[in-house]
Amino acid sequence: SNPRQKGAESNAIRSLGRHAAEHEAAGLVVAAEAYHKRRIALSDTSATLWKEYGLFAARVGRFDRAEECLRRAAALMEKDANVLVKLAALAMHRCAYGSARQLIDRALLIDPTRAEAWLVSALLHRRNTQADDQSKHTAVEHEREASRLIEEAACADEAPAGDAGALLGHQAHQAILLNVFLSVNCIELACKHADVLLQSTDDQADPGLSLRVHLAVAEAASLACASNPDAAETARIHARKALSFDPASAIAYVTLGNVHWYTGDRVAAKRAYSAAIACKRAERASSTVRDDRERELWESSNPNVVDARRLYVPILSDNSERQIWIVLLRLAQLQRDTLEWEKAAASLYACVEQRPDSALAWQDLGEALLERSEHALAESALAQSTTLNPERSEAWLLLSRCLGEQQRSKEAQSAYREAVACGLDNPNLLTRLAETFQALHEFRMVQVTAEACLELSPPNKDEVQILLAKSLQQQFKFEEAKSVLSDPLSSTLESVRLHAQRVWEEIEAAAGRGILQH
Repeated sequence: SNPRQKGAESNAIRSLGRHAAEHEAAGLVVAAEAYHKRRIALSDTSATLWKEYGLFAARVGRFDRAEECLRRAAALMEKDANVLVKLAALAMHRCAYGSARQLIDRALLIDPTRAEAWLVSALLHRRNTQADDQSKHTAVEHEREASRLIEEAACADEAPAGDAGALLGHQAHQAILLNVFLSVNCIELACKHADVLLQSTDDQADPGLSLRVHLAVAEAASLACASNPDAAETARIHARKALSFDPASAIAYVTLGNVHWYTGDRVAAKRAYSAAIACKRAERASSTVRDDRERELWESSNPNVVDARRLYVPILSDNSERQIWIVLLRLAQLQRDTLEWEKAAASLYACVEQRPDSALAWQDLGEALLERSEHALAESALAQSTTLNPERSEAWLLLSRCLGEQQRSKEAQSAYREAVACGLDNPNLLTRLAETFQALHEFRMVQVTAEACLELSPPNKDEVQILLAKSLQQQFKFEEAKSVLSDPLSSTLESVRLHAQRVWEEIEAAAGRGILQH
């Protein structure tokens, strides 16, 4: 292919990756996976794409798919020991220790300078149920090699290492193993190393490390609880422990919000996310004060912690800054659920300020503004969303409704056709659009949108049937209208049944008057 075509494919892959990330953030896992699959379809020989798909699958608890994807990545990237270490961790998660042993041996052959590979190898030797003295001796030798590599890395960073590697070796080992298992969402294995690390840490002398460990475990467990209910309690325990060290920890509140989000407690999720945003705003307003406070946490009473931080920070880092746009997106969705449109719009303005390339955030902002009848601003936001991701049918449906409410019928119909081309999947938006076309007296479009909605088996099926019947009546299609209402109603509400009966009578009366043509 020519350079221009390759450039277009690269742009498409980046765009699809962005869409996958924002849909995963919004909890739309099926849609997120579809974007990952489309990236692979564009370049199925890219080890990086297979690796990213595999890590996504691990995050959402699909470990079989994660292994499959990472194996494809390993086959394409034969010199990548990091992928083999992750595969070994997944094999250990399913207790396939023989497979894990083979993977780690391959990783060490490829790159014998990876401390995490030596540590996983040592762990496997110790896990051998028939471990003899030789296995134990090998495990010790591998741990020593890991310590040597860690100390070399500290020296290369120009840290005054001294004997810090030896003093902090056990903690460093546990932190690295914790990171290995967290990276592929193996929460149970990760928690074992977190517990060992915490037991070897003096909370008073080294509160910074304890805080980081609790945050790392809590964050990973909160992501896992969507597919593993047992992880929810783990996440709560560690997040609350982190808050006991730092009551202003934004990431701890983010984690609690994630747990409540995935377990369906919308009220508690909104409360936790709001607290996270408040903490982050306060942190930005007094960044110097917080920097000083965090430095005190790290340096308190133990000078070696300054050296150790070089090891721990990349592993156990506070990524609340990266996550805050996700919090704002989810908080806005929770505010939307309770019809707090003004608050939702404010959250989404803050969200698009941080992530101006998020089509989903612009779409939700457009909907919030549309509900407030701010049509010009809503149209602008929705146009931005469809520009960033022209394949989101929901954004096109909202834009169609926005244009329709401004009496711009032809443009509304054009936007609807774009939505159809993307594939319709939201019956609620279709219902609102049908009502918009009803107000415009565009009865043919009411029929089209209502019929499309009924194909999706909407929860408000009876209301849509009545809307369809009325549109057919307005087009003088009386027999079709009566046929629609002849289907049994699913609702037990008397008001719905009375409404359907009135519409039936109107159709009968119109047909009886002989109005049989335009």
